Amino acid sequence: MKILLSAGHGGTDSGSIGADKGKEKNRTIDLANRVAKYLKSAGHSVTVKQEKNLLGKWSMSNRRGYDYALSVHFNAFNGSAKGTEVLYKNTPKKATTMANKVAKAIGTTNRGAKNRTDLYMLNIGFDNLVEVCFHDNSNDLSKYNANIDNIAKAITDSITGGSTTSTVSKPSSKPTCTGDITYQTYDNKKKQWLPEVVNDRDYAGNLGNGLGGVRAKCKNGNIYIQTHVKGGSWLSTINSSAYSKNSNDGNSYSGIINKPIDGVKIWSDYGYVEYRVHLKGGKWLPWVKKADNTASGYAGIYGKEIDAIQMK
Repeated sequence: MKILLSAGHGGTDSGSIGADKGKEKNRTIDLANRVAKYLKSAGHSVTVKQEKNLLGKWSMSNRRGYDYALSVHFNAFNGSAKGTEVLYKNTPKKATTMANKVAKAIGTTNRGAKNRTDLYMLNIGFDNLVEVCFHDNSNDLSKYNANIDNIAKAITDSITGGSTTSTVSKPSSKPTCTGDITYQTYDNKKKQWLPEVVNDRDYAGNLGNGLGGVRAKCKNGNIYIQTHVKGGSWLSTINSSAYSKNSNDGNSYSGIINKPIDGVKIWSDYGYVEYRVHLKGGKWLPWVKKADNTASGYAGIYGKEIDAIQMK
C-alpha cells in the first residue's frame, strides 16, 4: 500500500496544549513517525507530512496517488474529557476498527467513530482523522505515554488489517537474570555517579536530589532499562551488557545527565526484576514486577521527579 500520514498542526500552529504543557504538533509528528516505521517494516510505502504543509496546497488530485490517508491529532477540552475517537466522511468501517484498537491500546474510553462532513482534512480526501486521546487530561496522557509503541502498532494494524508483532524478543540462548543485581544512579544535584548498590540492601540515590541516569546488571543474563525524562518521552532501551561503572557513555546507562527522570521500566531476559522508586519530596511507590517491556506498567508518576530506586 501507498500511505499518507499527516501530523496535525505544525510551524507556528502548536495545536492544543497537553496537561504537561506539551504541544499537540510535537506529539502528532512523533506518533506519525512511529506509525511510519511499522508500516515501512511491513513493506508499505509511507509519506509523512506535517499538516501545515498541506493546508491550502492539497487537493483530491494529490490524494489519488495514495491508497490510504490518515490525519493524526490529539483532543483537548476541559482537562476532564477523555477517550479516543476517529472521524470519517466515507470510511466508517476503518474508523470503527481504529477507534476500537487505539482505545484498547491506551486503556481509555472508546468514543467511537464519528461522521463529519465539515472538516478540511476529510474534505480534501483523507480517509480518517484520529483524535488519539485528550492530552489535556493527565490520566489519558499518562496512559498514552506509557503505551506509545503499542498505540503506534494499533494504528498500523488498523490501516493494514494485519497484526504487528512486538519488536522485543526473548532469545532462548540467554539465561534468566539470576544472582545479585548491581545498580547505580546519577545525582543531578551533586553532578556525579553515586556508589553502586546490590539488591535491596540499600537504595541508589540521594533523597531530595533528582536522578539523571540509571544503570544495572545482574550476575547472569541481561537487564534492560528504559527511563522517561520529565516533560519528554521514553528513551531508548539500554542493555546491561554495556554496563560501565561511573561512565558517562550514553550506552552504559538510561537517562540524560542533568535531566530529571520521572518514569522507569526494568526487565530481564525471562525472569522478573522487581523494583520501586522514591518520588522527590514524596514517598516510595509500590514495587513493580516486569518480565518484558510489553507488560503494562512502569515505576513513577509523570511530572514527578524520582530521587531514588531499589531493585531485587
